[in-house]
Amino acid sequence: MKDTLEFIASHMVPSDPACTVDDIMEESFVILKSQFNPTYERFLAAVNEFESVNQRFINEADVLDQQ
Repeated sequence: MKDTLEFIASHMVPSDPACTVDDIMEESFVILKSQFNPTYERFLAAVNEFESVNQRFINEADVLDQQ
């Protein structure tokens, strides 16, 4: 996400000369930045849980195949 925000900032030209790119970026993306990391961590936890359960099913299927 940091790379994306840096890309946006590097191509931004404020229409109001009194505003800086940093001011606009902070105003526009403060909520996104504050919510992104916790949401991303929850997503990764869900993916890891899915992979764990999926691997358990694969292991159980392998045991049944060997019987």
